[in-house]
Formats: sequence, structure tokens, C-alpha cells
Amino acid sequence: MATSPLPRGVSVCTVARFSASCKNGLFGNEPHCRQRYGRRRSRFVDDRLMTSMEGKISVSLRHSDGRVTAAAISSDRPLRVARLFEDRDLQWTLATVPRVFSVCGVAQGLAASRAAQAALGCRPPAFVESARETLLLAETAREHLWRILIDWPRARGEQPGSELSFLGGLIGRFRDASFGSADPFRLAPYPVADAADRDLAIRELREVIAERVFGVDPERWLAVDGELGPVDARGEADRHLAWIARSGWSGAGAVRSEPLPEQCATEIGARLGAADADTFIARPQWRGSCRETSAFSRHADHPRVAAVVDRYGPGLLARLVARLVDLALIPSRMIDLHQSPYDQSGHTWGDPSRHIGVACVNAARGLLVHRLEIADGRVRRYRILAPTEWNFHPDGVAAQGLLTLGGNTADIERQARAWLEAVDPCVEYQIGIA
Repeated sequence: MATSPLPRGVSVCTVARFSASCKNGLFGNEPHCRQRYGRRRSRFVDDRLMTSMEGKISVSLRHSDGRVTAAAISSDRPLRVARLFEDRDLQWTLATVPRVFSVCGVAQGLAASRAAQAALGCRPPAFVESARETLLLAETAREHLWRILIDWPRARGEQPGSELSFLGGLIGRFRDASFGSADPFRLAPYPVADAADRDLAIRELREVIAERVFGVDPERWLAVDGELGPVDARGEADRHLAWIARSGWSGAGAVRSEPLPEQCATEIGARLGAADADTFIARPQWRGSCRETSAFSRHADHPRVAAVVDRYGPGLLARLVARLVDLALIPSRMIDLHQSPYDQSGHTWGDPSRHIGVACVNAARGLLVHRLEIADGRVRRYRILAPTEWNFHPDGVAAQGLLTLGGNTADIERQARAWLEAVDPCVEYQIGIA
């Protein structure tokens, strides 16, 4: 069963994030959401993968005397879905992975491609990797903009803006400029690298970020000294941060966490290749402790984030500011990528003699890791570790932050939703409070 094809750049096969938006009334109903975000898929994708892609995070809270006294996080995410690609043709797998994982499909496709390259001992030209990294940044921008322009107004009881068409076509514009009709993740892509179209896409993205998110140029917002200091009330950023402050939630969820090192391909790759890999994927730890991998862990040392942490701790407000910092930096990072080669050092590991490859990719929500074993042009073994498993570990940062919340039942639920969306799972979640 296939769905009608849609414009390039629209994310594929509605999963979790878009399902949640439908259920909350953004598109009105689930079938319409599937129609908007669907794409023609192979029978294998429809019949085997898509029936396996459902899953959610379940959060159970107990409270007493106005405080959360216990928080339990469980997941029924299909963590073994990568096995469905085993014994499949490698090129087919690389083409299919980004279409199956609709949320962060670019990151998934890039991680798969880099892991395969590491396993085969090959590396594409630097300009190809720069183009791929630019596409990844476009996806990160889309994910952040979705939260900021769609979810943040809804949290305040306001109608979201009219940016859906822009968000839907964002990745397609960058893909067309750099790759034309070629598949970005094939082992030998031939990007057309239309510099004029690419630069135009960057300018358009920067304008949307400036006008709708900050009300000023992102560089000016980044340069503001001090904690927050409203820059321009027309921007969604200042409106939402002010609302969080008025609600008294600035320090909600404030717990210290240790970041997951970004250059960890060798060590995590070894864990994903071990006999207990499935146990590790379900509840990952780095050297015996839970770690965080997110926009906050990437930018905790940025002056704007550090100023908020100094006053309120590493809670809700600090994480929202970190998301904004991550977004504000994207246009300049895109420009830099085409002025100097992208360096993969520490982010990939390979043993071509055994055809094993590992790749770490900084997706919107954190570090995504793929490990591939190849034999005779087919995938022999495949494992994927997503950032959600780190951040929503039963003892991880999301769970620990929930234990700081207080108020009546309604207040706790609202704070919990704001906190969970700030940590940002890649699937739907549900909350139960007793």
C-alpha cells in the first residue's frame, strides 16, 4: 500500500512527533497528518517496517504535599528495528533508512552512510561531506523551528504561525542545491553543488530565524551580554522565555548531568558489537553512569546558556536557551562548512579488514550512533543507538528533572510536559500522575 508522493523535503512516514501534533489538533486528524507527511514506499517498508515503528515514552509520576516524590520512565520503542535491514543489499539499505526514520531521517541516512564508508575503508571528497553536513544542519533547523514556531505558541494557548509550508520544504531546498536528483547517502553521490542556490537557501533560512524567532539577526541575539535581556518582543524566543519566567518555571527540572563525549565512536562501537548490545541500547551508560546528549550538552558553556545556568540552574529555561543558541548558530555554520573541509575525526571508526564501521552524527536531539557489519555487499549486522535512549534512561536527565517539580496536579503536569519537550524525545510520550 503506497501513499501519494509529496514535495521533496517533507518528512516521511508519520511517526510519533507528527502523530502527536495530529492528536493535539494541529492538522485535525491522524489520516490527514499521514497524508501530509507520507511518501511512496516499498512493500517492505509498508508491511514490515511501518508496523514496527510505533512506540512511545511513558512517564509515571507520584506526588505528595505539592512535590513530585517518584518519577518512572519506560519505553516501548522498537529498539531492534535496525535488524530488519540485516541480510539486505547495502545500497538498498542506505537508500531506505532515511525514508523509514521520518524524525531525523537525514541524520539516520548520514550515520548509515558514514558507517558503511568506514566499514569499506572509503571516504568521499570533502565537498561531499560538507554538503551532507549542511543537509544535516538544515534538518536540525527544521526540528528546532518546529518546536519554537509550532509547539511553543500552542503551549501558551496561542495559535501557531503559518510556517508549515516553509518547514515542510526546508530540507528539499538544501538537498536540491547540493545534490540535485542524486541520493545524498549513496556511497558515491555526485552532488551538483549549485553554490547560488545553496547560498539563497541559507539566506532564506537566516531570514526566517531572524524575523520569526529572534526579531533581530541571530548574530545580534547571540552577542547580547547577560542572562536574557529582551531584545525584541516581536520574536517568538523572547515571548516564550518571558512566559516561562512569569510562570515561575525557569528553574524547573534543574539537575546536573554529565555530557556524553562526542568523539566516542570507538568505545560505543565496541559496546554495540558486544553480545549484550541490546541491553546496552535499551539503557545505555558511559563508563558506568548516565549521560546527556542534547543541544544543552552541546552549548552548556556558551555565554547565553551559562548566564541562565548561573541564575536558575540547568533547568527548563537553560535548555530552551540552548535550543535557541543551537538554531542561531546554524546559518553561520553552514557558510563555514563550504569554506573549510568538514573534519570527521573521532566521529567514525572502521575496520575494513572485517568490514565493520561505526559513525556518530550530531542530530538535532543529540548524538546518533550506527554500527554496521557488511558481507558480500549485504548488511550482516546492524545496530542503532539514538539520543532518546540516553536522555530518557530511567535514571537519566529527564527522569531526574521530573523529581524537582512541584505544585498541584495540573501545575505538575504542565511543567512535566514543558520539561519533557525541552529534553525532547523523538517519539510521542504520555504522562500519568497519581
